[in-house]
Amino acid sequence: MQNKKILLVGGGTGWHVFPLINLAECIKKNHPETSFHWIGEAESIESRVTWENNIPFSPIICGKLRRYFSLQTLLTPFRVLTGIVQSMMILHREKPTAIFSKGGYVSLPVAIGGWIMKIPVYLHESDSIPGLANKIVGRFASWIFCAFSEADSFFDTKKILGHGSLLSSEILSLTSEVIPPNPRTQILVSCGSQGSASIFDAVLELLPRFSDVDFHIILWVKNLDYRSKFEHFSNVHIFDFFYNQTDYLKIVQKCDIVIARSGSSIFEFEALGLHMILIPHPFTGSNHQYWNAKAFEKKGHELIEQKNISALRGIVEKYKTFKKSPEKIVVDVSIFDTITQTIFK
Repeated sequence: MQNKKILLVGGGTGWHVFPLINLAECIKKNHPETSFHWIGEAESIESRVTWENNIPFSPIICGKLRRYFSLQTLLTPFRVLTGIVQSMMILHREKPTAIFSKGGYVSLPVAIGGWIMKIPVYLHESDSIPGLANKIVGRFASWIFCAFSEADSFFDTKKILGHGSLLSSEILSLTSEVIPPNPRTQILVSCGSQGSASIFDAVLELLPRFSDVDFHIILWVKNLDYRSKFEHFSNVHIFDFFYNQTDYLKIVQKCDIVIARSGSSIFEFEALGLHMILIPHPFTGSNHQYWNAKAFEKKGHELIEQKNISALRGIVEKYKTFKKSPEKIVVDVSIFDTITQTIFK
C-alpha cells in the first residue's frame, strides 16, 4: 500500500484543532507510515498546537464569513481567493492523498482548492447545526461525518458515513481509572476565549457564597486578565490555556460538574461523567451552541440562556453537593475506525 499523506485543516478554536490531533494520533497508531501536514492561520491556536505535536504547518490567508455587514466583508472574497491560490500551491508541493477538514473559515479555501485539484475531501462536523463555512465545505466534500445526527439534514445524506465525536484516545484510559472520592464538590469552568467574560463575571459573583466548593478555572488566551481576579479566592485553582490535552483531561477527570459553553468539548465532559451546566454563546453561526445544549438538556444536563445567566447561582446551589457516578462509562469511538477504513480503502 502506498504511504499516505493527509492534509489536516481546521482552526480558530481548540474545538476545531484538538479533534484533528486525536484523529492523527489514531491513524498514526494503526498506520505508522502515514504522514501529516496542516494548513491554518498564522499566529493561531493551530499554529501553536501543531508545533507542540510535531506536525508540519503552513499558514494561509483566509476570510471570515460574516453574517452581518462590516467593511471587512468587502475584502472577504479577495481573501478567500488568495487562500485558495495559496492552498493549491501547498497542495501541489505536499501532494496529499486526502484532505481532512474539521471546520473554521480557514477550511473553506483549502476544501475548494482540494476539490479543484481532485483530492478527496473529508469533513467532520461537531455541531448539531453546521456553521456557514462547513455548510459550504460539505458541498465539496467526498464524505462527511457528524457528531450529532441532527446535523445530517444540512448535508447531502448520501455523503454521510458515520456519527461520533473525535475524542482523545486518553479518554478511554481515564474513564477506566478509579478517582479517590473528594468530600468537596469539584466544579470546572471552561468556556473558551470569545464571549467568556460574562460567565467568568457570573462565577466571580457567586464565589463568596460557595467557599465549601472547589472551582477549577481554565483561562484561554484572550482572558488571562481574569487570573488576578480569581486569585483572591482560596478555593479556586487557576489554569492557563492547555496546549497539551493530557494535562487538560486530567483536570476535567477530577471534576464533578462543569460550567461551559456548548462547543464540541461537551462530548469530553460527557465521556468523563461530568454533569453539565451549559450556557451557549448566543452569537455563534446559526445559534448552533444553543441547539447543542438543547440536545444535551434532553439527556438531563442544565441549559441556561445567556440572557438568564443570573440563574447560574441557583443551579450551582442545587448541585453544590453533587458527585459524579464512580461507575465506568463506556465510550463509543467507532467513528475513528469508520474514518480510517474510508480513507485507507
